[in-house]
Amino acid sequence: MDVYKEIGLRIREVRQRHGDSQTDLATRLNMSRATISRYEDGSVKIGLMSLQKIADHYGRSLAYLLGRETEEDRRAAQLRRVASETERLLQEVREAENTVPVPLIGTLPGRYSDFQDKEEVEKFYPIGTAAMHPEGAYCLQVMDDSMRDQRIVEGNIVFVDKTREPKEGDFVIAGKEEEAVIRVLREDDDGLYLEAGNVAFRKVRIEKADIIGVVVENRSMYE
Repeated sequence: MDVYKEIGLRIREVRQRHGDSQTDLATRLNMSRATISRYEDGSVKIGLMSLQKIADHYGRSLAYLLGRETEEDRRAAQLRRVASETERLLQEVREAENTVPVPLIGTLPGRYSDFQDKEEVEKFYPIGTAAMHPEGAYCLQVMDDSMRDQRIVEGNIVFVDKTREPKEGDFVIAGKEEEAVIRVLREDDDGLYLEAGNVAFRKVRIEKADIIGVVVENRSMYE
């Protein structure tokens, strides 16, 4: 049998043993499904680097896929897989240590007096601790199209820091006549004002509104 067909049979065998489809393996190794299929049927020659990626992914030795594995090769491959999985778990722990859960406490627009001292929270979203002060953090869900031209659209989640000092150009949460809205803080010769991202909404002078937080991140509902 052709040597590449033999290698392909071993790739297919170890893939199926782990319950992966060709698409699963291709996704994990950043390859196309067609490439994995051609490797498995031996219709193309697989390079050593690609073969090593597959071997490492499944905790097998390169020698195994080449049909020349010894017991020493097998043990070394298993150790590499354990080390790789350990590093992955450690990375997840490091990422978790550097994030904070931020409560979703209301919608925009919405009555800001209703959520400023909200005690019961049903949902949290994680964000990096470097992005905002945890003690002054909360999330709101956008429910209108007043900021659509700024890519803040209905359904998006905005992360708000109520301890941050607002500056011109910031996206801010402002309370106007008991209603909380999201706007851009602007300044002209007459002073500061709030600007929407939709020409259908009028600008509002800052003396007619209270800024109650600065938006530090806008996240799509699909992320």
